[in-house]
This record gives sequence, structure tokens and C-alpha cells, in this order.
Amino acid sequence: GMGDLSAQAAAAMEPILRQLQSPNNALRNEAEAAFNAAKQQPGPCLDALSALATSSQDDIVRAAAAVLLRRTATELWDGAGDATKTAVKQRLLAGVKQEPQANNRKKLCDTVSVLGAGVVAQGGWPELLPFLFEMSKSAVPHERESALYMFSQLTDYISAELEPYLATLHGMFRAALADPDQSVRVAALKATCSVLNTVDSSKCSAFEDLVPLMLHPLSESLNAGDEDAARQSIEMLIEVMETEPRFWRNHLPQVTSAMLTVASTVALEEGTRQLGL
Repeated sequence: GMGDLSAQAAAAMEPILRQLQSPNNALRNEAEAAFNAAKQQPGPCLDALSALATSSQDDIVRAAAAVLLRRTATELWDGAGDATKTAVKQRLLAGVKQEPQANNRKKLCDTVSVLGAGVVAQGGWPELLPFLFEMSKSAVPHERESALYMFSQLTDYISAELEPYLATLHGMFRAALADPDQSVRVAALKATCSVLNTVDSSKCSAFEDLVPLMLHPLSESLNAGDEDAARQSIEMLIEVMETEPRFWRNHLPQVTSAMLTVASTVALEEGTRQLGL
């Protein structure tokens, strides 16, 4: 049955993925040829990659499968049947939650984002946005962070699909920007900025009350002396200042004060201080 074929496809793919990691050129070329041959059957190929990316016992195989799935999913998608597409989507969403390793989790999130960017606008993944909203309320910090990370990756591609959800997004960002977990707050700032950079300017004013919360990650990282985090926050905020200059006008004292703090923090590298000015 379908399950047996699926297991066979995954069993045939696993040694190819291992061999792709080989330091030996000839072996690696052989594995690349085998993978290109496997792509000639889009359904079984997507099936095998999604199964291995989410349930192989080997960290390296999971990582390799997630990366190859990210690179090939959009290209192979139309060649796969509905049952396979459904299985791939379900496995990816379950995998993002179950994956124990942070690096592999990020790879799966990237795969979901790329596939979502390709199919959500065509109505091909109606469960994705509700899943992400739900996941942003998880009790597990890394699940909240993953949900926000995927939002920030997706917004460019699905701005029209986000329109009906702006009130939901506002609530999600308000909670996430005040999250007890710092990595969640930073992911929230990225997601908030990406939505402000993408949606129509007339819709941005609804998010203005979030400005004080949006400045928090910056002041926190400055206080903690974490320059990389501070630089990331400044870059995100400045991009929104360029795309949406009017967005900030009701909070100019706080924004000016935050930027002056950046400019006057002597310990910061020159480049970061210049960003503040």
C-alpha cells in the first residue's frame, strides 16, 4: 500500500543523503546523480525527504533532508499528488514542534517558509496561518519563537493573505513583544517590522501603540552590552523608519531617546553608533 511505498522511498533516499556529506568528490558526485534521478519522480522524492527531515534518527540526515526539501519543494510540488502534498505539509508542521535541535528546527522553519511562500497565495495551504497563530501561544518558548520566525520569513509573499488577520497579528505581536523569553521578543520585533514593511501604509497606524514595546529589545540589548543583538534591532527599526516614516510620529520622544542612547553608548562599535544617528 501507500505506506509501504513511502517507507521504501525513504529507505532508498537515506543512503543518498549520507553520501552527499562525503568528503570524497567522486562519491559526492555519484550521490548528486542519484538524487537528480530521484527527483524525476516528484511525489516519492518529496515523500521521502519530508519523512526523513522529520523522523530520521540521525541529526545529519534530518538536516540534509530539510535543506534539500527547501531547495526542491516548489519545483517538484506540482508533480506530486494531493495525498503526498498533505503528508508533506503535516509532517513539516509536526516536525517544527518535535525537532529537538535548534539548528535543525530553523532549517525546518525555513523549509516551511519557502513552501508556504510558494503555495499559500494559491490557496494551497489554508492551515498554515492558523497553525502559526496557535503556535505563537504555545507554552514552549522555542515554539513561540519558531512561529514568529516563520511569519517574518513569509510576510513578503503573503501580504494579501494577511489583510484579514491584521487584528490577530496585532494581538500576537503585542503579547510576543512582551514575552518573558528574550529570543521570543527579538523574533517578535523581526515579525512586527516585516509586517509593517509589507502591508499597505494605511494599515500600519493600527500597530502604532506597539512602538514602545518595539523599542524594548533595543534598550535591553544595550543594557546587557550585547552589541550584535542591538545592531540587529536598530537595523530592523531603521528599515521601518525608511518605509513608514509617519508610523513613528506619535512616539517621537521615545524613538529619539532610544536612538540618542545608541549614539552615545561609547562602548558600541563605530558602525553601530552611526546607525543610531
